[in-house]
Amino acid sequence: MRRGIVFLLTIIMMVALISCSKGKKITVAVTVTPHSEVLEFIKPKMKEKGYDLEIMIVKDVVTANTALKEDSIDANYIQHRGTLERFNTEQKANFVEVVGVHLEPFGMYSKKIKNVADLPQNAEIIVPNSPANQGRAFKLLSDAGVLKFKEGVKIETSTLQEFDKIIESNPKNIKFKAVQPSLLPQLYTQGEGDAIFINANFAIQAKLNPLKDALLVEDVKNSKRYVNVLVTKKGKENEEGIKLLAQLLQSPETKKFIEDKYKGQVIPAN
Repeated sequence: MRRGIVFLLTIIMMVALISCSKGKKITVAVTVTPHSEVLEFIKPKMKEKGYDLEIMIVKDVVTANTALKEDSIDANYIQHRGTLERFNTEQKANFVEVVGVHLEPFGMYSKKIKNVADLPQNAEIIVPNSPANQGRAFKLLSDAGVLKFKEGVKIETSTLQEFDKIIESNPKNIKFKAVQPSLLPQLYTQGEGDAIFINANFAIQAKLNPLKDALLVEDVKNSKRYVNVLVTKKGKENEEGIKLLAQLLQSPETKKFIEDKYKGQVIPAN
């Protein structure tokens, strides 16, 4: 009888341990650079705290947000605040920012011109097809005097779809072409378009430094809207594993890792 009880208790404990171990996994969707590299850096630290950090590589924000919406993952770390805001509005999602991690300077590059003033008449400028990034391109071109928008227009939140309605002056008759962000480095390498706007994470893949190689680049000090953030569903942000992940992403050690590895191409948010 006693042996039976001991055996039963042992089984119960084993089941409990297995259940606990299964519950100690955090799955996060990211893109390759720099997001997955940052998570790889903190992965051992998560392990020390009893959590297995599973890193799921995806090509775009849509895939990452769909996975989060369907509960296939616990969080994603692939988008900036502007993208998150737009997704929540358009998809009626309940995603929340857990913590801001880094900034990626958004810039315009070209193999054909050396200065923005050299943009030819009827120039073709390639931009990301993500609406939340198109306004960033408009803002940089507006600040450079290439485009002039109508009074009262919120340039940074504007999209290509709205361009004809909000533009006041386009003296060089610039044409825009929208392309999936992950394809932009390849198009730059091939010399497509007169200029291309590329997010820093993809610019790095083309061996470009936004602070040195871009013809136009954002002032990161004034780019809080574009801080890349850890995102989860509302209600999950207070779970132990998510809070630990957020804490490690904002740690001094992670900040130093980003500074040392990317040397200004990616900038810590804190």
